[in-house]
Amino acid sequence: MISKQGLTLLFGSRGGRSVLFICFFALSACDSRPEKYPAGVYVTPQNIDIGEVVDSKEIVVEFEIVNTSSQVVHILQVFPSCRCTKVELSRNELEPMQKSTLVLSLSPGKQFGKQKFTVAMRTDFPSFPILSVQIEGWFRPKRIEQGIELQVGSFWPGAKVDIVLPIPIGHRGEISIAGVTRRNCTLDVVQTSSLKNIQIVGNAPEMLGKFLIDLDLVGKNGDWESASIVLAGNVISRWQVPPAIYLGFSESSACRVAKTAVIPRNAVASTVDVASVDVAFDDDWVSLEASANEHKQLTFKLAGDFTAGVRGTLSTLMRIKIAYADGDREEFAVPVFAKHIEEIEVDSNAWR
Repeated sequence: MISKQGLTLLFGSRGGRSVLFICFFALSACDSRPEKYPAGVYVTPQNIDIGEVVDSKEIVVEFEIVNTSSQVVHILQVFPSCRCTKVELSRNELEPMQKSTLVLSLSPGKQFGKQKFTVAMRTDFPSFPILSVQIEGWFRPKRIEQGIELQVGSFWPGAKVDIVLPIPIGHRGEISIAGVTRRNCTLDVVQTSSLKNIQIVGNAPEMLGKFLIDLDLVGKNGDWESASIVLAGNVISRWQVPPAIYLGFSESSACRVAKTAVIPRNAVASTVDVASVDVAFDDDWVSLEASANEHKQLTFKLAGDFTAGVRGTLSTLMRIKIAYADGDREEFAVPVFAKHIEEIEVDSNAWR
């Protein structure tokens, strides 16, 4: 049994398979007593880091959903991010001050390296329409397998990378790096003094998307001679760019709509500040009234103006160009749309 930050890892078996059960106790920040929360629907804990897991066939994690409101709440749908995740709910209808247990069973299979699994739940409670939980950890097999792919994480463009990775080896083995082939990156891979880990250092690629590093490893004092593995990473935008911005709708008597759009920053911990933000639109029916450039988010106040008599949906692209203090630049385009509808006059006498 291993105890870490208020969670207990219990190893056992289920139907002849090795299973890792994860239970929580005495979490002061996630105390499940309903009276600690204002009226709403909560899931505790929301995020779990299970650390390093070696060759577990199945991982079982329990969460608690608490209804602290005065109304009945229904959990309408559950959306796991991976087919390897099975979901069980003790109840999907929660009376006021009632709890439900959410049990997630993960079977990661060949998904090795740094992995994240999420589950979203849709409810009928207006203030809490979506609940979500996340499990992350470092998954490694007991032994190296030829061509195995290890996920090393996600990075924003040009971010500093300095991570140490445990390599799956035989229990007696040590490793040395015989060859490195980089694809879409210039990161360096070096041997640590323990001879059982490797270190990746440098800067992430500037281009968004996947990058790969092929490693040829040679074993020492173990029962294998050599193997090749792949380190895989992903470069994501510094910003949580929405798929689209909907300004809303207006009636023919009001030819104007407005909305404030907020784009949060993925790389909140970065020390690189934004030097400037330029915004342009492909069409002139939408305009930028005001903007704010903060380290954690970008804020844009948009307005849409319709020509009298024009009905239907209008759409355009909002093109955002960001320059950073370190000289780096980033661009992305976000669809913007709005609807203009016709007013309908109702004869009040028809209802008599």
